[in-house]
Amino acid sequence: MPLVKTPNYIPRLLRQYTWNVATAEPEVFLTFDDGPTPGITEWVLAQLARHQAHATFFLVGRNVLKYPELVRKIARQGHTVGNHTFGHLNGWRESPARYLKEVRKADRAIESTLGARPHYFRPPYGKINFIASSIIRRNHEVVVWDVLARDFDPNMTAQNCIDNVLDNYLPGSTIVLHDSRKCDEKLRIILPALWEQFTAAGIQMRAL
Repeated sequence: MPLVKTPNYIPRLLRQYTWNVATAEPEVFLTFDDGPTPGITEWVLAQLARHQAHATFFLVGRNVLKYPELVRKIARQGHTVGNHTFGHLNGWRESPARYLKEVRKADRAIESTLGARPHYFRPPYGKINFIASSIIRRNHEVVVWDVLARDFDPNMTAQNCIDNVLDNYLPGSTIVLHDSRKCDEKLRIILPALWEQFTAAGIQMRAL
């Protein structure tokens, strides 16, 4: 389990979650949200294998049930699988009961596919249901981020996203990208550029 390092600017209410990892090593923690997505997730896995890197995939439960073999491929290649709710819900708009049901449903989908429930949970949009979070944290480490590429933002070009990551990462940063159809075109530009820059800087890319 990573040692949590909470940025000083984070409000007290949010300091119970993992933002980044305290490390003395030159390393960052890549994470991919919203998959698995056929064609895109396989490409990400091939890139990770090529660079001998590992990442954490926060999976949407309904996608897990649609593409179980792709989920198993993620795990077989040594990557970490996390829970991203069953239907990608915004926790600020849902009742605690419904939100917990979604988290548990995604847990079951992942467990039925991989044989074990995920340790990590990431709330979609970074918006967790605060009432439900105390229960979620009994069985999960809630992981947010300190570097958001914003590859989902139509106003951000791929180069904007690359610059956003490179200008803001620190050793131990948790970096968010998306292996989704919405982000596919940008991701195929962003990821190779990050490999090049991180490799040149001697930065290792790891999974939680």
